[in-house]
Amino acid sequence: MVRLLLFVCLTGISHITYSQSGKFQFGLLVKGGNFTLPNAKSDLSSFRYLDNFYSRFKPGYQHTFGVYGEYRISTQFSIIAELSYRLSYFEYLENHHYTINDPSGILKGSSSYIYKSTTNSLVAPLKLQISPKKLPKWHFQAGAGLCHNTTVKNEHISMFELTGAQTSKAYTEFSANLWETSDFRSHFTTGILYQISKNTKIGIEYLFEKYYTQEGDSYFTGNPLIDFIYLGSYPPSMHSFSVSLQHNLLHKI
Repeated sequence: MVRLLLFVCLTGISHITYSQSGKFQFGLLVKGGNFTLPNAKSDLSSFRYLDNFYSRFKPGYQHTFGVYGEYRISTQFSIIAELSYRLSYFEYLENHHYTINDPSGILKGSSSYIYKSTTNSLVAPLKLQISPKKLPKWHFQAGAGLCHNTTVKNEHISMFELTGAQTSKAYTEFSANLWETSDFRSHFTTGILYQISKNTKIGIEYLFEKYYTQEGDSYFTGNPLIDFIYLGSYPPSMHSFSVSLQHNLLHKI
C-alpha cells in the first residue's frame, strides 16, 4: 500500500514534466453504491421452544473519495493506481418468535436484534484499462488491491416481548481503532466507464471484498465468541455496485 501511495503522489508531482506527453493523468475520483447484496432467511426450529427464526442483511452503502494516477502504455492500454478513503455501512436484523408452556397457559414471545456497523477504510487497487479502437470513449477496467480498515463502530439493539410482560429494550455500542493493526483485506474490482468530456469519465464499477476473521478478531462486542453467538456470522463479504466519477486534473494536449 505504501508503494501505491508513493506512485500516486509521484504521478501528481511529476505532471509538470510529463503532462505534455499525454501519457500521464492525475485526478480525483468519487464512488457511491451498496455494501452487499440483500438477502433474507427464514427457518423453523424446536430449539428452546423457538418456532420461527428470520434474518436478513440490508444492502447498506459505501462512499469512496480519493485520487488516481494513470499511465498510458499504448493507445488501448493503461495502468491505473488509486488511493482512496471509504466509508461503508451494513445492517443485519434477526427476529425470533417462540411459545412457552406456562401454568397460566401458552405464552407468546419475540426477540429482535439489530446490528449496525460503520467502517472507515483506506483502499488501494491497481487496475488495467482497455480502450478499444472502435469505441475510444469506452474504458473497461479490471484489477485487484488491498484495503486496510482504520476504525469501526458497531451498534447492537435488542428488544424483547412476552405476553403479559412489558417490552424491554437494550442498546450497546462498540468502537475500535484499527490503524496499528494488520487488518488488511484483498479485493477484486471491475467496471466500465464512459468519457463524457475531455477530462471526465462516469461509469459503473463492481467490487468484491471477502470478509475473513483473524485470531481475536471482534467487530461487535469486543469478544469474538459473543459476536458469533449473537450475530450468528461475521459481517458479509462486500458485493458493491457503485456509480463512479473520475476527473483528470491534467489537461490533455
